[in-house]
Amino acid sequence: MKNQRFLWIGLSVSISLYLITLLFELDLFEKTEAFFRRFERFEVDEIVIPLMVFCVFALIHVFGLVKKSRIEAERAKIYTAMLTSTFQILNNFLDQMRLFQTEARNTPGFDPEIISKFDDTIEKSLEQIKNLAKVSHIDEISIRESMRTNYN
Repeated sequence: MKNQRFLWIGLSVSISLYLITLLFELDLFEKTEAFFRRFERFEVDEIVIPLMVFCVFALIHVFGLVKKSRIEAERAKIYTAMLTSTFQILNNFLDQMRLFQTEARNTPGFDPEIISKFDDTIEKSLEQIKNLAKVSHIDEISIRESMRTNYN
């Protein structure tokens, strides 16, 4: 019903206009014709049809823009929902990795270099998750830029 709001408004205005013309016995077509006859010397009547054609195409363009913005808004909602779910999965995974990290540190004879690499991997992953959460403009370039790391 919300998507058809202008249809109902247009129908209401049309019916109201029709009832007013019947009630007051107005002949709007003749009044419109008389109006254009007054401006015949300016050739206003020859401009009306091209102007109407332009208006029709302008309306089509505006409706296209509205449709495109609705699609983009829907994409943003889907992206946000997907991102939230992904964050939950990744945070659960990182919590489990921290458990392994703790166990590795408590295990005698475990190679400290591997523990250090493990720590770096966890920190890099956390930083990438935080950068991805900061994306404000949802497009391919922004998402790729957020995933770039400055590690050597």
